[in-house]
Amino acid sequence: MVEFSQEELRRLAESDKCRCQNIFKGTGFRVYVKNKIGKHLINIFAFDNVPANIKMITEEIYRDNLKFTAEESAGKNRFIDFNDYVISLHSSEQKPDDINFADAALYKKQGAERCKISSEVAKLPLTHCNRIVVIDHKLLIICNHHETKALCVLDDELRLIPLTVAEQLLRITDLTPKTLEALMTTYPQEHWTLQNDIAINPQTLSVPSSLQYYFYKAKKRSRQSDGIKANMDFMKLVHMLTRNEKGDVSIKYIDSHHI
Repeated sequence: MVEFSQEELRRLAESDKCRCQNIFKGTGFRVYVKNKIGKHLINIFAFDNVPANIKMITEEIYRDNLKFTAEESAGKNRFIDFNDYVISLHSSEQKPDDINFADAALYKKQGAERCKISSEVAKLPLTHCNRIVVIDHKLLIICNHHETKALCVLDDELRLIPLTVAEQLLRITDLTPKTLEALMTTYPQEHWTLQNDIAINPQTLSVPSSLQYYFYKAKKRSRQSDGIKANMDFMKLVHMLTRNEKGDVSIKYIDSHHI
């Protein structure tokens, strides 16, 4: 892969030479897909990195604060808006509907930084797009026939997590960042940190349990406006996650409020 500087990518994205096949737009980023630059076919990522303290954002300020990176393009390219990150998935021309996680890439929006894909994720078998479901842009679920896998970002790395952990994360998705911060303060021995807006210990994979939440709630005097999902419709969830490989080919997105 040939390397490009920030200014080279900026000029390419803004020039007439940027004759991409299409532009993928997500929250705080866009991807110029399949640009032919000499002998290279590349995807150019442009990330919005305007500082939060700037109140009046002009077109010039927006342009000057864009951060760029690039990757080699594939037969078929798909991009997942994953909250603070972007997951780039590739398929071959021979099997355009099957994802090869060995070629996947993870990008952090802040700084346009390319992050890690764990060896376990890279070893996942070819996965049909209809078998991939994204929940709240934070959890990626693969229902690959009889094997179900859950993935999230921990310490800037796309990793597998046990389904028991994924289940508890689904139970606490309604908790606000303020409540999660309060839980982390209440149980400092758990060493939870916010990872892509998920409260978790990246080493032990411990997450706030229902019992810990209710102990915290019992001691809290002010009125609680959020809560955990004490009861989830698991048959509905299984139905939402399980898709066959027929019909329209797409990665499915789910809002946990519907579970």
